[in-house]
Amino acid sequence: MRSPETLGGSSTILELYVDDVDGLYKRAIDAGATATLPPHDAFFGDRYGQFRDPFGHVWAVATVKEDLTPEQIADRLAGMGG
Repeated sequence: MRSPETLGGSSTILELYVDDVDGLYKRAIDAGATATLPPHDAFFGDRYGQFRDPFGHVWAVATVKEDLTPEQIADRLAGMGG
């Protein structure tokens, strides 16, 4: 097995839903991960962020803030110019 770092990148993202995305993100960065997308309130209702661990794996972490319907998500996305 080879790590994404030795292969020049990763083709996958490991995603976890957690109770405290900000706390987990800070612990990961403090432990040596690289910040790639700081936690923020995303249009799809989650507080969401991403980081790369020291081996090159990309992690997405999220906390559900709002349960939205597909229509609400589409409306928010359209409102962003997307």
